[in-house]
Amino acid sequence: MKLILPLLATLFLAATDVEGTPKLQVEKLLQSMQQVLDIDKRSGAVASAHSTLDIAGLARRSLGSKWKKLDVAAQKEFTDLLVKIFAVRVYPKSAEFFKELQVSIGEEEVGEEKAVVNTSLKHPKEGRVDIAYKLRKQENGGWKIYEVEMDEVPMGANLRSQIRKVLKKDGYEALLKKLQDKLKVFEAEAK
Repeated sequence: MKLILPLLATLFLAATDVEGTPKLQVEKLLQSMQQVLDIDKRSGAVASAHSTLDIAGLARRSLGSKWKKLDVAAQKEFTDLLVKIFAVRVYPKSAEFFKELQVSIGEEEVGEEKAVVNTSLKHPKEGRVDIAYKLRKQENGGWKIYEVEMDEVPMGANLRSQIRKVLKKDGYEALLKKLQDKLKVFEAEAK
């Protein structure tokens, strides 16, 4: 079944079990991206997008074995930093990319613990883009997106690779400082 992005809001609101399926989580994320650029809807859209993504898992996987060596406060600090970067930079950039595009959502492939929702769109500059959203079942039974692949290129793995490269070369404190500095730049650009 293929849906057009403008219809997602209607389908999302009509759903009785919003958190129930991987496909609904992807629809919720795409709807959020449509609202991120609207200043009046931005905070709600960011909160909605956050609820669909496993940013804490991304933080944990990005730091690898270093994660377990950090105390809970440091783990939270790193995760919160990624959350802020997503809110200030990733979501607005994604919203610009998806702006006014028709997204076709394919059927979900659901396993016991993982699922994939395949989508495609036609971008005026990029042509046809296939996007696979990979989800993992959470302890509460809901689903969260842990990876997004654009034309088979994993975005999360790319980010994890960049983080690990800095971590290995310069250490955790330098990585944290670099991300904090980037956040400041992103915040200044967003004003």
